[in-house]
This record gives sequence, structure tokens and C-alpha cells, in this order.
Amino acid sequence: MSIISRYSLRQIIPIFLISVLFFVLILEIIEIVINLISYIELDVPIADVGRILLYALPRTLLYALPIAILFSISFSIGNMHGNNELQAVFGIGRSLASFCTPIVFFALLLSIAALIFEDRVVVQSQRNYQQLKESALLINSSADNSNIAVFGEDGIDIYYAEFFNAQGQSLENLIIIERNRQGEIVRRIDARSAVWQEESYWRLFEVTSYTWGANGQVEYQRYPAADAPNFNTSPSIFASAIRDVDELTLREVREHIAQLQRSGLPYREVLTQYYSRYAFSTTPLVLAIISCGIGALLRRNTLILSMVMALCSAVVYYVVGLVTELLAYNFILAPIVAAWFPVVLFTVTGTVVLIRYAKT
Repeated sequence: MSIISRYSLRQIIPIFLISVLFFVLILEIIEIVINLISYIELDVPIADVGRILLYALPRTLLYALPIAILFSISFSIGNMHGNNELQAVFGIGRSLASFCTPIVFFALLLSIAALIFEDRVVVQSQRNYQQLKESALLINSSADNSNIAVFGEDGIDIYYAEFFNAQGQSLENLIIIERNRQGEIVRRIDARSAVWQEESYWRLFEVTSYTWGANGQVEYQRYPAADAPNFNTSPSIFASAIRDVDELTLREVREHIAQLQRSGLPYREVLTQYYSRYAFSTTPLVLAIISCGIGALLRRNTLILSMVMALCSAVVYYVVGLVTELLAYNFILAPIVAAWFPVVLFTVTGTVVLIRYAKT
């Protein structure tokens, strides 16, 4: 690595670290302020509030990274421009794009680390955060559901239940319609209740099995209890709403999407959020490219101007992302297009418009 490359990173990284701490602090304060009245009214112990903030910390850190890198780069380059340091760099034949290459590479590594950090740390902390916060604030977010009809894992069998108990992982008044590949009914099973087993199947209670004999007559058998290894549809399919993608790892999201598809349930929103998880991880890289151009446009060390331009750019980027997600939910854009369109748009804008045409 050249001396100029090391110098550019030494200018960026300290401010970046300070910016991360600053924005994390701001987000944590917002978390407190939003729920402060509820904490006071419900007399939530300070220890529980502290644990809630601790569990929220990984998510706030993830949100703070893109804004911090945007501000730190635009401010640092603007500062170097105001001190005529960039003029010396340009004088030896280095372009702005060349000078910013190690900075963009640093942002790329940060994006990869953010994706891994979210999948391995943030997801679990978010689960703990939601559980503790709902318990402290007496929020009922039960996934209980009633009158559910879904397809099985193979997309052939049909399951109907009058009630799903999310906490107990059980079903009441279950009906299973087994069909062959031609769609003909082979057997019907009625069960008073069913409980999900750790072995990944359902155990049925007070079971009545109906089949059709060769003469067309209905035959039935009754059992006090029976295991149904072929009935292995996940309990999450019977829940009242789509699971929160923020509380699922990438592997769990893929499995959930596959289950929704097999069961004939809506999955487009979850699929869009799945692609957005990957797209969001590239935000530090995208904003780093934009901020290099912003820093070149600033001719002096202006803290307020750097902050305003950084925040405005971030807000526009996130708004575009929200709009494209809504278009995907309404079947106007494909989920993968909706997730990656803002990334491509702002990358091209930062590279072509800001960096290429900035005066160097």
C-alpha cells in the first residue's frame, strides 16, 4: 500500500470510529425517549431498561455504520481539500478516484463484515430485544391464529385447524386431507389436537382416520394418539402473520420462504426483505462512493455542511429503497429488482456524476 493510500485511511478511520460512537449514542437516546413514558408508567426496573438498550446495541451499530462512513469520508476529504492537501495529491498525477480507491475498498470490507455481523450477532440480539421489551411493556404479540388452511410441505396434502397455539406449538380440531399426485383424496384424518415434537413432526391425539374401501364405502379407525411423521409442516406456517425477517438468519429466511411457497401462502414481501438484507449490507460501500464526491465538492472544512449533505444523501437513499420495496409488495417490481435498484442507482450516480465530474 502506497504512502498516499495509508494517509487517506489514517484521515478517515479515526473520524469514522468517532462518528460510529456518536450515531450509536443518538440512536440509543432515541430508543430511550420513545419508550420513556411507558417505562415510567409501568415502573420498569432500570436493570431491564439497561438490558433492553444492550440488546438494541448491535442493531443500532449496524444502522450507524452507513451514516458514519458517509459523514467521516465527506468531512475528511472536505477538510483535506480546504487545507490544500488534495491539491498536492492532484499535483503528482493522482486523480480523485485513485485517491479514494483504498477508502472504497475499506467500505467494501465493512459491508461484508456488516452482513456477517447481522446474521451472526444482530439477529439473536434482536430476538432477545423484542422478547424483553414486549415483556417489560406488557405487549401482546402472540402469533396465535384461528381457522387456518394451508398446503403441506409437498404442496399436495391440505391441513385445516380451528386454532393454533403459538406458545404451546399445538393445533386444535385438526383435519388432514391426504391426496395423491392426481389430486384425488386418499385419506382424511381428524384429530382433536396435535402437538409439535422436537423430532420435527406432529403427534396427534384422539385420532379418527377415514379411508375408502374397494366397494366405495367409508372405513374408519380410531386411535387415542398417533405420531404423524409425514405431517412435518413447520408450526410457523400456522402463525397469524409473516415472521419478522429481522429476527431470522439468512438460512432461516430461505427456509421460511420455501415453506410459504409450498403452503400456498403469500411470500413476496418476505422474499423482498430477504434480497434487501443483502442489498442493505452494501450501503456503506454505496455511501462511501457518494461521500467521496461530496468531499471533493466541499472547498472548505465545513462541519455543518458536511453533516447536512451526508444526512440528506442517506435519507434520499433510504427513501428510494422504501419506495422500491412498496412497488415490489404491489407486484410492480420484481423483489430482486426492488432490493438492488437503489444500490445500482446511487453507485452509478456516485461514480459517474460526483467522482468523475468533480474538479481534480
